[in-house]
Amino acid sequence: MSKAVKRVRALTIKDLAERIERENKEFNKMTKAQKRVKIAEDCLDRIYTSQIKPKTGALIQGESIGGKNFYSEDGVDLSVKDTINNNENVFSCQACAKGGLFLSYIGRVNSKNFDELTPDHHIDGKQMVALTKIFSIRQLELMELFFEGVSYSLYDDRELCPRISTSIDFSQTLLKRVGSLVGIRQGKSGKIKGDLEKMIYICDNLIENKGTFKI
Repeated sequence: MSKAVKRVRALTIKDLAERIERENKEFNKMTKAQKRVKIAEDCLDRIYTSQIKPKTGALIQGESIGGKNFYSEDGVDLSVKDTINNNENVFSCQACAKGGLFLSYIGRVNSKNFDELTPDHHIDGKQMVALTKIFSIRQLELMELFFEGVSYSLYDDRELCPRISTSIDFSQTLLKRVGSLVGIRQGKSGKIKGDLEKMIYICDNLIENKGTFKI
């Protein structure tokens, strides 16, 4: 177990919210790489307080927010940042790798409302546009490949989504390395099993490699 995980398990959402408020002035002055490390640390905090429950195929799926699903037709006109940083709201959700990092990022920088969000993985969706302020598209797609076994944005129409380029076409060597870790090939078993373990690995990897996810 990493030192990051041991540190996180002692926190509550109230502790995290107070730390965010103390640190945010300094956070705003950080480089993008330093911000990525901090967001990965926050994501681990949210995982170990059971606010974020890692799950493949679920960008963000709310389980408890005033009894409503924030993707419902009427939406939920609540600030994402205020909601996830408020211990009294008992907010929890299932989220994939990019969804967990998005919530952790918005928990520091923005007060988007839940009814602004979309439940898709497209690179031009609001969640991905926000994340590309500090993550490269290639890094986001590599983390998604590691977590999901597929890079969803590779299916986007590149003429309609000009921000996607061939730079996210991964080499066979890299695919083999990912496959050896998580078993993305059918019938194969990797060293890292389970959504929780994969998400922890991604966050720890970002922290240990100073903001860059390396395979």
